[in-house]
Amino acid sequence: MVPVPTRRLRRPKVKGCYECSQRRINCDRTEPSCQKCIHKGISCSGLGVRYRFNHGVASRGKLAGKNITGERLQMNLFFCCVFLHSLLIFHRADPVPKSPCTDARVMEFEPDILCPSNFLDPLGPWNRYLVTYFRLIKSATEWDLVSEHIAPAMVAIDDESNGYRAIILPVAEWHRPVLNAVLASSTYHIALKLSSQTEALQQAQIFYIQAIDELMQLSSNVNTEPTQTSRILTTVVMLVCAMITGSSDFPILYKMLEHSIQASNTQTRRGKLAFDSFVELQMRKFELYAGPFLDPKVAINRFNDTESIDRGLGCLLQCSQLHPEYSVVLERASRLIHIACLIYSLRVRNDLSPGKSRQLVEQYRQTISQYHHESPGWKILIWPTFIVAAGTVDHAHRSFFTSIFHDFFKKTGFGNLRTALNILKSIWQDSTSANWAEALPQWKSFIM
Repeated sequence: MVPVPTRRLRRPKVKGCYECSQRRINCDRTEPSCQKCIHKGISCSGLGVRYRFNHGVASRGKLAGKNITGERLQMNLFFCCVFLHSLLIFHRADPVPKSPCTDARVMEFEPDILCPSNFLDPLGPWNRYLVTYFRLIKSATEWDLVSEHIAPAMVAIDDESNGYRAIILPVAEWHRPVLNAVLASSTYHIALKLSSQTEALQQAQIFYIQAIDELMQLSSNVNTEPTQTSRILTTVVMLVCAMITGSSDFPILYKMLEHSIQASNTQTRRGKLAFDSFVELQMRKFELYAGPFLDPKVAINRFNDTESIDRGLGCLLQCSQLHPEYSVVLERASRLIHIACLIYSLRVRNDLSPGKSRQLVEQYRQTISQYHHESPGWKILIWPTFIVAAGTVDHAHRSFFTSIFHDFFKKTGFGNLRTALNILKSIWQDSTSANWAEALPQWKSFIM
């Protein structure tokens, strides 16, 4: 009888640490670090779960090597992020920090909480970088900010109440027109810093055209409250974009903003929201500063009324209330703006004598010389400095203001400051510069 061979019992395959498997040796499975790795002097990864990452969304099949692209996939990812956001809030031990914007309809979630760095982002890495560039968080510390980028440059004092960050950017997460306006602003601002601007300018123009097209579509849509919100905020950001580029689109965009706000005011809104407060303060500021670049008659009517000027400076009053430690500095800035309004009004009425002009300009020069470039409120002096500089006849004053505008540009990087210098040089070289106030609208630029 032939003996039946005994079947060899199959020993279950036991996995060791990753380092031993790479060296093709048996791991002794000691935890937390195996002895073979310790004797070899290398770091042992242990026996926990190991993850393998692929290029693309799959390693085999129809989706092998493919990336997540397309509008449909982006929307699916967006709703996945919303779902993950709800799970994060549910399982989070610490409460989610509240946003400065209290309107739940305008901002339902914080973008940083919505798409953490370890989750898929529906905006994609480059667009997310541009959005972050717009608001600029310098480090992981909340509100540790500098002023060289866009959102901080639009306010006197940058803090958590900055609506360009706290209101506009959360809306940009789910309203494409606002997002494209933000992307255009950031890309144009980056292009101004590059030695080779061609590629960045082309991408910025694409974002800008898309924002304009979508803005026109919003204008033809039913005037619902979400449409109003998107239309107003898109136009506000497009005005910022016009300041960054120094383009001549400013008059048209300003009229569009006026019409959007008028249409919004005809609708019944529920309560005084943070969105309404932000838009109201920005519009009053734009009305005050835009007047000389649009219509001298409208501007002089506003400048002759001290209360009208103070309403336009509502943002300064808000900053003084939030930061009483800076109230003296902000009050000084307010006085400088009143001096600029007085010079402009006297110039339009032809009541500004050379002696009176030199006196007011020297008073302005001495006051602004007390400011340091890092002082709160430094950036809001761009408009009054331009108005005062336009009326100077003294060469020493002109050299002083030219230097000031170079400092402004280094601080903000906005292209309208280069345009401002070109306008000033043209006014100074023109023998008929006495009529400079009436000639400002022909430049179609917004210096602020």
